[in-house]
Amino acid sequence: MKTFFTLIILFAAVPVLFCAGQWGITAHVPSSADFDYMGALGVGWVRIDFDWSDIESPHKGNYNWAAHDIAVSEAHARGIKVFATISYTPSWARAGGGHNSPPVNSSDWQDFVYLCVSRYSYWAKHWGMWNEPNLTEFWSGSAEEYVGKILIPGANAVRSADPSAKVLGPELSGRDRLYTIDFFSYVMAEAGRYIDIVTQHAYGQPSSVFFFLDDIFLPLLLEFAQGKDLWLTETGFRSDVYGEGYQAAVYREICDGVTERSYIGKVFFYKLADGAEPEKWGLLTEDYQPKEAFEAYRMKIHNEPYIGECFIAGAVFGGDSEELAALYRFRDNFLLSSSPGRAVAQLYYRAGPYLAAVISGNGLIRFLARAHIRCFLALPFFENDVI
Repeated sequence: MKTFFTLIILFAAVPVLFCAGQWGITAHVPSSADFDYMGALGVGWVRIDFDWSDIESPHKGNYNWAAHDIAVSEAHARGIKVFATISYTPSWARAGGGHNSPPVNSSDWQDFVYLCVSRYSYWAKHWGMWNEPNLTEFWSGSAEEYVGKILIPGANAVRSADPSAKVLGPELSGRDRLYTIDFFSYVMAEAGRYIDIVTQHAYGQPSSVFFFLDDIFLPLLLEFAQGKDLWLTETGFRSDVYGEGYQAAVYREICDGVTERSYIGKVFFYKLADGAEPEKWGLLTEDYQPKEAFEAYRMKIHNEPYIGECFIAGAVFGGDSEELAALYRFRDNFLLSSSPGRAVAQLYYRAGPYLAAVISGNGLIRFLARAHIRCFLALPFFENDVI
């Protein structure tokens, strides 16, 4: 009987484990407090930066592992798996330039990768070979140098240190799509056998992200990496562009798109928390207050139905208006009481933030929208309501 109940619990947990296992977050080198928020989200994966120029500095053989020891142990304690990206050359290993410069001796890079994987082999099994080497701000070398000095020696080091570990790459940016195609094609043709899981970044509106992945990247994946998984290891949207509601709507749409595409194994949103820089990508503010996108992502991970906001009326009347309160009651008491009504509500939640962004930026459109909503609220249906 005990065995029977154990099996029942395990089968009940499978959907939750599978769902959480698909979702990840980028958190650079996360602290214990960061993991508290990851636990609240329910993510199954965290992407951690292993910056060679920080860890082995200021000279060769001088290592500082303290922050990474904490991060990987916290991840393990909370059941969150680690995707570790190793990047960037310390000053002692390069011939001038910045940390985006190729190392003079690839053996120095290979030694560092071997040390990382050996040290954390119990906690981390997935190792990325550099970050966005097709962008000069992250890699000033050529595609040939990336393959010869980073990917091949790094992959050999990973497999030597831990034969059970996986090598991930080439971790390209999708910013310059033509160059991305060329860079990816070259890397996979020359050294695709060294990569176990293909990783790619894609930002922008969901329609643009999935056009790139479906119509441009997937054919390359099928040509050069048949049978290998694809992980979308960076995507996201800035809340300082159109606001937190718009950011949350984009997150929901990207999550839905990932769920609909079997060829995308995992997704990592960039990033957990904002920094001091003006671009606000985080699910949390700089002082760690959750944004609407945090709740949107949490609900997706836990497969909870999204109730949503009245984006357009909020943009037209403000958040404390009687009109907005009347529309909320219409949603809760009428739309959400039937399947067709819920379908209409879901369609609105998908399009509402985009329309609200247009309305809020144009006085004439806002005036016309206000008039139309007030006409709607004047219908007999609302005669016992606030209008």
